[in-house]
Amino acid sequence: MNKFIRINAVLFFLSGILTLGTLSAQDAYVDGVQAMKEGDNRGAEFHFRRALQRTPGDHSMQQMLAHAIMNQRRYREADSLLYSIVQADSNHAGTYWYLGLSQVKQQKDSTALHWFKTYIRKTVNQNNPNVSAWLQAGSCYRRMLHTRGLNGGQLDDMLSLYRQYLKLNPLDPMVHNLTAFIDKVEELRPSDPNRVWVWTER
Repeated sequence: MNKFIRINAVLFFLSGILTLGTLSAQDAYVDGVQAMKEGDNRGAEFHFRRALQRTPGDHSMQQMLAHAIMNQRRYREADSLLYSIVQADSNHAGTYWYLGLSQVKQQKDSTALHWFKTYIRKTVNQNNPNVSAWLQAGSCYRRMLHTRGLNGGQLDDMLSLYRQYLKLNPLDPMVHNLTAFIDKVEELRPSDPNRVWVWTER
């Protein structure tokens, strides 16, 4: 039985090599995206690695590979790959989005906030940025409000991020809930801007 499994593994490996010779990087990328949509992150990793054998310096492809890896909870490996992209090209804004996403998955909201705000700064003059960065950054603050608390300046920043998100994406189904949250914070927040306020929304 073990011999049979080993043979199948070898055949699978060889089939991947043969496929690499016939498929383009774009084909492999499409296969990887489809695998991710189906929740097959291990398969997506295989396809993105295959694509990178064709285009090893493609930062966008490396970001997708990091995304597939972080979805398997291999955060250190994903972060290492993303940091290497930053070192190679600090202006590639998408890298900061994925670094933020990785930190959210690791429940490191303060670090995630830093990366999402970096993404926002890097895309200020770009067309069609990922507007979810404003939502993600605001939500990092919101979770911090529940635990460690926020001072007046941080509350202002959180509300500004949420308002900008609503301006950029006015048709989001969350508009009513976010607007209600903003109004409630404005109603209940301390008058002293130096006070650290913890609010669990209960």
